[in-house]
This record gives sequence, C-alpha cells and structure tokens, in this order.
Amino acid sequence: VPPDSDSEGYWGPALAPDASWIAYSSAEGTGRYQVWVQEVQGERRLQVSTHGGLEPVWNATRGEILYRRGNLVFASRITLEPDIEIGTPEVVFEATQFVDTPGISFDVSADGERLYYVRRSLPEQRDRIHLVRNWSAP
Repeated sequence: VPPDSDSEGYWGPALAPDASWIAYSSAEGTGRYQVWVQEVQGERRLQVSTHGGLEPVWNATRGEILYRRGNLVFASRITLEPDIEIGTPEVVFEATQFVDTPGISFDVSADGERLYYVRRSLPEQRDRIHLVRNWSAP
C-alpha cells in the first residue's frame, strides 16, 4: 500500500522499454497520488494521470502507459520519439473483484493483449465441518 496521501514519496517505478523515461506515482505538489514520467538522464517531468493514479505499467506493444485508480484501469497513449507526447487517459478496463495488494497488483502481457490482476476468489459454499479428534495420538 502506498504511503499516506500527505506523503511526498514516490511509488511503483516502471522503466520505459528503451530505458529513457521512468514512470511512477507521487503525491508531490498535488496532495494526491498521480502518475508521472521523468527522464532518466534529465530533469523533464510530465504528469500522465489527471484524476489520480497508481502502479504505472508500460505497454510497449501498444505505445501506452497503463495505471489504475481503484478498480479502474486507465491507458494513456505515449510516444517517446522524436519528443515525448502523452495522450489523454481513458478507462480501458474495470477489474471486478479487484484486490488491492501491497506492491504491484496488475500487469500487462508481453504481447500487450491481456491484462493480469489480482482477483478476489469467491469462496465455495461449505455445508460440512470435518472434526478430527486425537490428531496427535500415535
């Protein structure tokens, strides 16, 4: 779980496929976690998300950054060459039964076609209890 929203820490860094930019979440300057990209060798920093976001993931196949806000997954088109351009974020998926886990809770497949996320398992209905007596007896 990221630090409190009052914190100005950085969360969930993800290196671009060409290693020229790093995406991360930070509440610095906004008081709310947003997704940012920053040059690895430089000072330029640009905001990707518009209404909050966590856990950025690069989807090199489709030229986008994915991130989540709650159980909604957003995608923002991103072009790195010749100069960086960031598109408007759009909701691309609603993760039903999403489990907000510490660390990274979703990712995209290498071919960019599938999204993986931690999902709550629905418990099967149980109608019996097995009681084992004397389980430690020889």
